[in-house]
Amino acid sequence: MSVDIVIGKEPIVKGRQRTETRPATDEVKFLTDLDETARPIFNAVLAAAKKQRLPIHWGAVGFSINADIDGNHVALIMGFPRSSAYSQMIYTNVPSILTKVKDGQKVADSFKGNLAKTGLFKPAGNEMKYIVKQKPTEAQIEALLKILGELAEQIRTNGPVE
Repeated sequence: MSVDIVIGKEPIVKGRQRTETRPATDEVKFLTDLDETARPIFNAVLAAAKKQRLPIHWGAVGFSINADIDGNHVALIMGFPRSSAYSQMIYTNVPSILTKVKDGQKVADSFKGNLAKTGLFKPAGNEMKYIVKQKPTEAQIEALLKILGELAEQIRTNGPVE
């Protein structure tokens, strides 16, 4: 009986591999990276989040607006500027709602249905997205702000998944 022994070639790593974190953007940089079509809605969304004490988390490219349940943050929407791969877009974060909020499916379905009624948001798989290509009306902006406020309140009322 004969046995062949095979020895694999492992890649040789020379030196230490490095990963770098890109610096977070901020509100000024973000708003500068929008055109005149998108600036009004993003200004309004960020101002409403501050007024309603909804935590805003800034990332390398964009931001998320969150609801707070006992110190745990539930991402509601994410905003992206013109230079990002998503190009001036507001995108929902349904998985955050589903995994962190009691009766999350019901909350998420209501949220998505309300966003569709604004005429701004379109389905994107299990999410909703609004690519800002033309300036929204004041009524559409107000509707979005109302929906976000109601969603945050509903999340706080329902509480976390147990």
